[in-house]
Order: sequence, then C-alpha cells, then structure tokens
Amino acid sequence: MSRRELARRFRRVCALGWVVVAGSLAAFGCRSDERGGDSLEGHAEAGSGSPSASSSPAALQVSAERLTRVELWLTRGSAVATHVVLDKRQAGWWVTSPVVYRANQPAVASIVAVLAEIEIVDEIVEGAARQYWVDDEHGLMVKARGAGGLHSQFVVGRSMADKTYVRAVGDERVVTVRGRCRPIFDKTLDQLRDPVITQLPATTIERVRYDNSHGVLELVADPLHTEGFVAAGTPIPNYHSERAAQQVRVVAGLRAEGFVDAPVDPDETGLFGDDTPRATVFTAGEGEPVEVWIGNRTQDHRLHVRTSDGDQIYLISAHLETSLVPRRSHLQLSPKMMQQLRARPQTTSGAAPTGSPEHDHRHPRAVASQVPIEMMTALRGLARAQREQP
Repeated sequence: MSRRELARRFRRVCALGWVVVAGSLAAFGCRSDERGGDSLEGHAEAGSGSPSASSSPAALQVSAERLTRVELWLTRGSAVATHVVLDKRQAGWWVTSPVVYRANQPAVASIVAVLAEIEIVDEIVEGAARQYWVDDEHGLMVKARGAGGLHSQFVVGRSMADKTYVRAVGDERVVTVRGRCRPIFDKTLDQLRDPVITQLPATTIERVRYDNSHGVLELVADPLHTEGFVAAGTPIPNYHSERAAQQVRVVAGLRAEGFVDAPVDPDETGLFGDDTPRATVFTAGEGEPVEVWIGNRTQDHRLHVRTSDGDQIYLISAHLETSLVPRRSHLQLSPKMMQQLRARPQTTSGAAPTGSPEHDHRHPRAVASQVPIEMMTALRGLARAQREQP
C-alpha cells in the first residue's frame, strides 16, 4: 500500500473519531449532593442492558427512536433522591411522576441525545465506587426504556472535563464514558418541567391593563409603531415608549423559575385576594383575555404568580415585579434624562453622529406622541381593513 493511501485512510479514521467526540454532549458545572433513603441497587432490575467487562463501547446506548421512557433518581437540591419519570408522548416528552406536567423539551432532548451517543472508552479497577461518585451516596441512577422493556440502567458519577465515570447496575467495575455528561442528568424536578407561563406574540396584543395598588394603567398597541404601546387616558409627560414596550414583553413571555404544587397556602402565596395585583392581556381575535395575578415574595426573592389558563402556581424572578405591578410614573422620563435626550445630536438615519464615541449608551428614541384612545382605535381599524384587502 502506498504512503499516500495510508495517509488518506489515517485522515478518514481521525475524521470519524471527531464525529464521535462532537456527538458527546457537555454541560457547565457538576454538583453532588448527599443522599439518604434506599440504596441505588434497590431500584435495579434484572435483565438490563448493563455492560460487562467485555462490553462494546455502545453497550449503554439507546437510540432516540427506541426510547420511550427515562427514569432518574435525582439528588440535586434534596437530601433524599427524587424518582422522576419522563414519558414520550405524541405531543413531546412529559414528566409523569411525581407530578404530571409537560417536560422542558430542550432539557429532555439533551438527555435523549446522551443516551443515544454514550460511549464507553475505558475500565477502572473494582472497589472505586466512592472515589468516582458512583456509590449510593453520590451516584445518580438512570434507567432507559424502550419497546420491549428495559434497555439500559447505570449510575452516573463524577464528571471531568472530557469524561464521566459510570457504573453499570449489578457490576462493581467503574467505566468511563466520553464527554462531560453528568450535568445533563443532574437536574432538579423543576428544571425538567416546562418553564413557559405565557407565550403571546407582541404583534397580537391589542392592549394590556394593569390593576394594582397604584391604580389602573392601560397600554394600547400603537398603530404607528410595530410592537409599540401608548398609554390610554391622560397623557403621561415625557412618555418612555421603550420602557412601555419592554413592560408588555415581560407579561407576554413569562418563564418559571420554580413551581408550587398542591396543597397550597393561599395566605402564603397572596394570589387569591380581591386586591391581588393583576395584568390582563387582550389579544386580537375571539380568544379570552389572559390574566396574570402577582402574589407575595418568597424568602429566596421570588414571586408567586398564576394565570387564568390553569391552577398551577409558578415562581418567577422578583426583579420582574416592577414590570408586572407598574405605576404611571415608571413610564415617565426624568427631566434630566429628557434634557440629555434633547441635547444629543441626531442624524437623519438615527445613527450616532460623526465623531461620537464608539461606546455609546444610547438614550430612548424620540418621545412618542400621546394619541387619544378614540383616534387610535379608528386608526387601528383602518389599518386592519387595508391589510385584509386583496
């Protein structure tokens, strides 16, 4: 065989190797928590696809097409393992135990990808379970099921920069698999639940009404600016149009940082009083408006919220409270900021003037005019009619 042919084959083998490495998923950070309760072996099942000393590199793999259920014994955030079951349905993956809730699809997709590509690369000596975190105290058990039953069960241990220690259930030997994959499995139950609370495109929102202790504030879609909103009623001096638009985007795209399940203490959540602050979003079409109630803060600085779409109570970041419980003064620029805005040179294109510094903390654009609500309604109707014309 010629030297050129040998070089060509060597490059082909290297290329295939990089494809395998690229398929290994990695995530940031790795956490180990102490666990109490039953041992991991107590959850093991016979007849699994667990690897032995003569296992092939793909012994733990389960293809995405075959995979229908994933079971995890999670320890993150708790001293006792939480048994979480993820089931594949036509509409995607769902958490079916200990609660029934739509799963966080990107998080589960990462787990599915690891199970499809996990590759054994080396074997470690026996009796090293605790050293590599694959013992009962630190290990994280994974079961993967598909058509025909259990296909793989193993304990995930410590992750390094480019490898993770794993022990097959029923085998004392520790093996390493390619990639930093423990963080993919090491989630809390809340992290495996779908975080979407509201998902309303700004272009479909006609108005948002805020009712709280500061009074009533209503923002109406601006017919002259896409995704812009103006305050209804008495004009707000030095109106901050960009802050108003951002305020609407917050209520239209809320994401949960945590969940509160039954039983619920109404006094603790503060969500069920007659004077509970709320934001009501009205969208185009015949759909019902979406109401969002904003309750009390938790000790870890999160807010209780719920919506009219269901009974679930969520926890969100407390820094969103200003946007969800606003007052009219929040949308008013200070005199000093208005003075700076007027003094700032403008170009025809709206770009920074020639000679200005490259690092420019830009002020909001020109203040939007306060159009009367009746005129805005008429303009919006006219614009809608023009769009519907063939």
